[in-house]
Amino acid sequence: MREMTDTHLRLLRQGAVTIGIGALLAMIGPFGTFLDLTLPQRLVYWLGIMVVNWLQITAALWAVERLAADRDLAWPFRTAIACLLAAVPATFEVIWLENTFRPDALGYLPPWGQIYAYVVVLSLAITLPLFALYRRRWPDGTDATAAPTSGASPDAPAFLRRIPAPLGHELLCLETEDHYLRVHTAVGNDLILHRLRDALAELEDADGLQVHRGYWVARTAVAGIERDGRKTVLVLVNGLRVPVSRSFQPRLRAAGWLDGEQVAGPGA
Repeated sequence: MREMTDTHLRLLRQGAVTIGIGALLAMIGPFGTFLDLTLPQRLVYWLGIMVVNWLQITAALWAVERLAADRDLAWPFRTAIACLLAAVPATFEVIWLENTFRPDALGYLPPWGQIYAYVVVLSLAITLPLFALYRRRWPDGTDATAAPTSGASPDAPAFLRRIPAPLGHELLCLETEDHYLRVHTAVGNDLILHRLRDALAELEDADGLQVHRGYWVARTAVAGIERDGRKTVLVLVNGLRVPVSRSFQPRLRAAGWLDGEQVAGPGA
C-alpha cells in the first residue's frame, strides 16, 4: 500500500504541474492558436495534448526503466528516450487536434517529421527541467533540504539518516523494488526512492555486505543460513529469507558468513 501511495503522490505532483502548464499555454495560445481558437477551445486543445502526452511519457519511461534495468543509464537519458518514444503517437494526436479545431489550416501544416521534431523539443523542454526539480526536492519522497529525522547519530553511515523516522535506525536489509529501495529495520519496512548503488556507497563503513544483485544485508541481521544444493539463503532475524548469488558467495565466505563460521546475530 505504501508503494502505491508514494507512486500516487509523485504522479499527482507531475499531473498537477502538467495541467498548470497546459492552462498557461491555453492562455498564451502559441503556434497561432490564440488567434484561431476561443479560450474554451484552447483549453481543450492544450490541456488535452499536454495531459495525454504526459501519460504517454510516463508509460514510456516505465517501459524504458524496466527494459534498461541492467544498464546504468542516467535519468536524463532515460527521460529523453521516453520523450522520443512518446512523441510518435503525440505527432498524430497533434494532427488530429488540428483537423478537429483548425481544419482550414491543415494545408499549411509542416511535414510529419517536422511536427515530430517540434513535439520532441517541446516535451524535452518541459519534462527534463520538471524531473530535475522533482529529483532535487523529493529525492527519496521528502524535501532534500530537510534535516535528518531517523535518529541516527551524526557519525553514523550516511544512508541511516535516510531511513524514515518511524522505522528507527537499526537497519537489517535493503531490497530493490524497481527504482525504489525497501528498507527493512527491526521495527518494520518502508520504501524510499533511492538507488542501491548509491546506498552501498553510503553504507561503505557499515557492518554488512551486498549478498545479491538486489540485496544488502547487515551482518547482525543474519539469524541462520540454509543451503539447498548450490543455493544459499540467509534467514534474517525478522524472518526474511534473502538469496545469496553465487558471484557474491566468495566475498561472504571470506568475511566469515559461510562455511560454518560464526555469524553474528541472535540466531548465530
